[in-house]
Amino acid sequence: KKNIVANKVFILGSCVSRDIFNFPHNHELKRYCTRTSFASIFSSQFGFETYANRLASTFQSTMLKDDLLKRVKLYLEKEEFDILLIDFMDERFNLIKNKHNAIASKSNEFINTNILDEQNFTDEILSNSPEYMRLWEEGWCQFIVLMKQRKKLSQVILNKAYWSYQTIQNTDYSPNISRKNIQSMNKFLDKLYSIAEKSLPKENIISFDSSMIVGDEKHRWGKTPYHYSFDYYHTA
Repeated sequence: KKNIVANKVFILGSCVSRDIFNFPHNHELKRYCTRTSFASIFSSQFGFETYANRLASTFQSTMLKDDLLKRVKLYLEKEEFDILLIDFMDERFNLIKNKHNAIASKSNEFINTNILDEQNFTDEILSNSPEYMRLWEEGWCQFIVLMKQRKKLSQVILNKAYWSYQTIQNTDYSPNISRKNIQSMNKFLDKLYSIAEKSLPKENIISFDSSMIVGDEKHRWGKTPYHYSFDYYHTA
């Protein structure tokens, strides 16, 4: 782990990074952006943001609008931070393309607005497909260029997280998620990491022993392969 004294932290990722800060720390969490993809961030605006108002949670509504209106790109351009902590867990979502070729993440929040029942989006790009990888790598390259322009690349920290195969209670995730599904997702993450690691200093990549990547049935957000046990968050 890189020894950086930091105050202002910007998280672009998921709960595997955000939940680290539920434990005592000395940092100021400036911004948390989630439920988006590097394939989506640098797209043109998707629109339909009024659908986000249907979500009961203000946080979820804001998060979805950030993706639909591409506000994450603006945050990356303007936000002051000492660390930008990123992870790729939300790359599991497919992408939706509208008639103007703008991209949005097909997150649970996107689906829960019922937008798919009312709008005719004919183009869905599957996560881990060749088209997804092409769009993701384009977005990643734009991100790296922006960080270099802002002289912030050395402040980007990659949380190299994976899906866990079991919980600390020694249960798996079947029947909802099979071991084969988890293997497939982790291979996909490895592809993303192999690209990202070419752009970042080695000391800016946080990785954990496989023994630390263990789920917890009692996690506050529920039982999934990316809701880890206490030891992970405490160590991070």
